[in-house]
Amino acid sequence: MPQHARGIPGDSPESSDLLFHGGSRNDVRYCMVCHTDQRKYGRTEATYNASTLTFTGSTYVVDGRTIGDVPNFVHKIHMGKILAKNGYNYADVLFDQGGYSQDVRNCQKCHSASGPTPTPQGDN
Repeated sequence: MPQHARGIPGDSPESSDLLFHGGSRNDVRYCMVCHTDQRKYGRTEATYNASTLTFTGSTYVVDGRTIGDVPNFVHKIHMGKILAKNGYNYADVLFDQGGYSQDVRNCQKCHSASGPTPTPQGDN
């Protein structure tokens, strides 16, 4: 069974649940319904202090990209304190305050270069 059909990966069943979404929506395919590039419409581009690289307001749209779009959202969550800019706040998700509990190079936890929906370089 492909990873996307097994739910959100984590180190334990507790870390794999998305209880803040009601608990039953723990399959990444549900995320794809709402967390799209469409979330940027009606929002303004984020501003930040160039000398400190710290955001000064909402970070729904950064560099023209929707932070809440699934690929961007998930990768920002995993990168955490490695992110170049500080002060992210997307609906109270503070990306630069967290991070992936494993080596961020462990892409195989979610990505695979084989199977029905291969990810290019997923086994790197």
